[in-house]
Amino acid sequence: MFLAVLYSKINCLLFDFKGIIHTNGGSATSSGGGGGGYIALYYTSGYVDERDITSYGGASSNGENGAAGVIYLEQGSNKKVCSKVL
Repeated sequence: MFLAVLYSKINCLLFDFKGIIHTNGGSATSSGGGGGGYIALYYTSGYVDERDITSYGGASSNGENGAAGVIYLEQGSNKKVCSKVL
């Protein structure tokens, strides 16, 4: 059994990021796919495009796909938790 923990935490005052953030689980052929990781963004101002942040579970050829991870966004007092499934 192989276990990998994918975790990303970003703290900032102004979130001005152009790019993608992924903690997707790995694919597998003879066993289940890996689960998605955890992403946490804490920021005071700025804009987060949720389409550029993913934490999908990995695919498996035997049908045992990994579970989706968690995306946590906190902008000041506004909090949001997402779990995206392919």
